[in-house]
Amino acid sequence: MIEDNRSKRKYRKKISRFWKFLGIYSAILVALIVIGIIWVYGLLGDYEKGMPDVAIGDVIKKQFSADNIEQLVMDNADGISAYEKMDYVVSYMKNAVAENEVTFARKSGEYTTDTPVYVIKSGDKNIAKVSLKSEGKNGHGFPEWGVDKVTFGEFLDKDNSIIITAPSKAVVTINGKQAGDDIVNEKDVAVEKAKNVGDYVAVPTNTIYKIEGLMAEPEISATLDGTQLNVAVDEQNKGGYVISYPTDEELLKAQSDNIKNINVEYGKYIINKGSLTRLKSYMTGNAKQYVSDIPAVWAFLWGKTYTYEFKTNDISNFVKYSDDCFSCDVHFDLYVDWGKGNKTYDTNLSYVFVKQNGKWYLADFAINY
Repeated sequence: MIEDNRSKRKYRKKISRFWKFLGIYSAILVALIVIGIIWVYGLLGDYEKGMPDVAIGDVIKKQFSADNIEQLVMDNADGISAYEKMDYVVSYMKNAVAENEVTFARKSGEYTTDTPVYVIKSGDKNIAKVSLKSEGKNGHGFPEWGVDKVTFGEFLDKDNSIIITAPSKAVVTINGKQAGDDIVNEKDVAVEKAKNVGDYVAVPTNTIYKIEGLMAEPEISATLDGTQLNVAVDEQNKGGYVISYPTDEELLKAQSDNIKNINVEYGKYIINKGSLTRLKSYMTGNAKQYVSDIPAVWAFLWGKTYTYEFKTNDISNFVKYSDDCFSCDVHFDLYVDWGKGNKTYDTNLSYVFVKQNGKWYLADFAINY
């Protein structure tokens, strides 16, 4: 009996020691598993944070928000066109982040794993470009990304470019800043209407400016020799503006009779009621050469007795290019009656005048059909 009791006590001690060992082993194992999970979790977390796509997502949440976008714009003013107004950009960006979901896309042609570059989008519209830079390594050796540069506008498609056509000597301002050589696209482009007057006077020319990346519609103004010029949207070219040479009411008034007399002589000549010699006396150069080839309608009236009357005789679009060159458009309705019938000749012409020896002459003209 004594021996049996001793055996039982030894057995119980062995069992106790086993459970203690198992408990300690299990505790250590659980601790190692927990430590492993924490390590793996930290590894995954650091790995995720080391992914630039995750970093740019954080940048969008923190900086491209309604509360922070103004400060972001102000902090990155050097990334804004010199011809853009800061308050325009702030307003534009506030609207952009408020109206649509802000997302990102890797910038094609610029994104690399070492230098990640992203286009920030509001809906499907690009609103900014952000490049990231590595600011060191995290605990697991993955990159820690920070913002390297933010720019606004320069990445925009060329559809966002603005073309401004202005007299060569005009002082052009865009959002209050004078247009400089940095945005000159073409110089000394002849004004189409007056391109053929080079034998008599200096051909009037334009400068063409091109600005890319403006986010908001600009305020454009121009002066020429102190005269404020008209700025209009270019109906022929999307996103373009045309700054016109000035008019001159005093010169128009002084030349009005001369211009209308040419209309009368022209109209009379084409119906065989005028004198080619008298018509040419108003002209010089190309105009004098062309006038003999102008369409005549008098053959239609051959053999008929007819009367005529100028129902209208108008001048429009008077433009002064210089002290010795101007252009205008003219329109007259010449009514012809031959008794058994009548017809009104609706005539539209463009004239270009030059001054020679103190007198104005018609140097070039075109028939506008």
